[in-house]
Parts: sequence; C-alpha cells; structure tokens
Amino acid sequence: MKIVRFGAAGQDKPGVIDASGHVRDLSDHLGDINPETLGSQAFQALPSLDLWSLPDAGPADGLRLGPCVVGMNKIVCCGLNEKKHAEEMSVGLHKEPSVFFKPLSALSGPTDPIIYPKVGSRLDWEAELAIVVGTKCKYVEPSNARSKMAGFCILNDLTDRYWQIDRGMGQALAGKWFDTFAPTGPWLVTPDEVPDPGSLLIRTWVNDKIVQNFSSSDYIFDADHILAHCSKFFTLFPGDVIAMGSGPGNGIHLNQYLNVGDNIRVEISGLGRQSNIVVAEQDADL
Repeated sequence: MKIVRFGAAGQDKPGVIDASGHVRDLSDHLGDINPETLGSQAFQALPSLDLWSLPDAGPADGLRLGPCVVGMNKIVCCGLNEKKHAEEMSVGLHKEPSVFFKPLSALSGPTDPIIYPKVGSRLDWEAELAIVVGTKCKYVEPSNARSKMAGFCILNDLTDRYWQIDRGMGQALAGKWFDTFAPTGPWLVTPDEVPDPGSLLIRTWVNDKIVQNFSSSDYIFDADHILAHCSKFFTLFPGDVIAMGSGPGNGIHLNQYLNVGDNIRVEISGLGRQSNIVVAEQDADL
C-alpha cells in the first residue's frame, strides 16, 4: 500500500493511494500515521479494506501531502553509505555504517517549502532511500530486519556545506540541523510493494536539470543491515525514520548550490516524487 498524510499543514489526515491515483481517506480507521497507529491492529488491517468504499479526497497530484509519518522518536541518517559517493568524498569504504541524527524540527513535507536559513550558505541536496520502523525493537538480526519495517519512503538529507565544512568549528553536523532540511514522503510504501529495496533507481533534478542518478544497489550496507546495526546501539520505535545515505552528484562536487527560488525534485522508483521550492527564511510562514 501507498500510505500518505494529506491536507493543510497541521491538519493532515491519513490516506491511501488507490489504483487511479486518488487519495482515499483513512480517518475512520486511523487517527494519523504515527508511532501509535503503526503498531496497531488497525494499521495491520489496512490491506483488507475495500479502498473503493473509502471517501475519495481527490487526485493526489491536486492535494498537499505532508510527511508520510510524524511523531517519530528520531530521524536517523547514514553517511557515506554509497560506493561512488564515498569515492567522490575521498573517503574509504566504511567497515560499519556511519550514523548521525537530525532534529525532528527538520521534518517537512514532500512539496513544502525548503527554508534557506538566514545564516545559511552553500545549500546542498542528498536524495536518499529511507526506512520507516514499524515495531519497537533492539538487537535485531539482519535476517529478521524486514519484519520490523513499516515500509520505505524518500528523504532528502539537505545539508549546508558552509556549516558542515567551511566553518571549521568541529561541528560537521551543524549543516544538517536546520528546519525543513528533511523532506520526507510523499508515500510510506509497505514492504509487500517493495520486494527488493536494493534495486531502486534514485534521481534528483534541480530546476529540471538531472544531478543525481544512482541505484540503491550501490549502497555499501543494505536496508536489513542498516536497521540491524542501528538497533545495536539504541531502541528503535515505530515511526522512526532511517535514511540510508545519498549517492554521487551532490552540489559540492558539481560546484552548484541551491538558491532561493530553485525547485528541487527527487524521485525513487515505486516510492513517488518530491518537489520543493527553496524560500528565504524571512519569507517562510514559520
């Protein structure tokens, strides 16, 4: 199933995409797509619903879609988990996944504005496949990891390279922390519709120019191993998002960065499309 959250920001409703591309309202079955519902019997029962009997909210393309999951305990990101990107950054292949966190305030929707911070500079993109955790777990074996997943989605791990690299203050992650720097969604796609998360095409366009074109098959550590690795160090909860890392074609290597007014579009095969406009912070509706 392709599960969404739709409606005005802060008033999102849960929904599901039907075969015609329309959103069917799940409000009578779920309160939201969050940790409480992901672990519920109601969520497990969704595949048995007659989608055509649910209220039709209209074509998905005509609706605002919010982040496909909210209320998570954490947003986890993996760095340099793609072979060509690691080579691009002049870093050897890691023997273990490199993990960091984004604040929950970075979460935003797949068509919401990306805020260019007042203190920002050299704003870059990083399209990534992400896992959404479906059940509380720790010390998971890779062979059992898929059973702990609610599904997969897109996450754009936006980064300010000035704060990550140039500032020289030993705070490399500062460039990852800004508001709206984690557009997530549009869909939470359940594992039955993603039988092989290791063979998905991931592409990024900036103002209609393609800048990233890689495959999840190039990841050093696959989804099962990433979830299992994270679970060694901290408990994973329903709704937690784990972004698996980006590929080659970032702005830092193209000497091209995002500016106010730019449109950035990210697609992953089977997981939908994001399309975000960059706006100045003073122009943003905070």
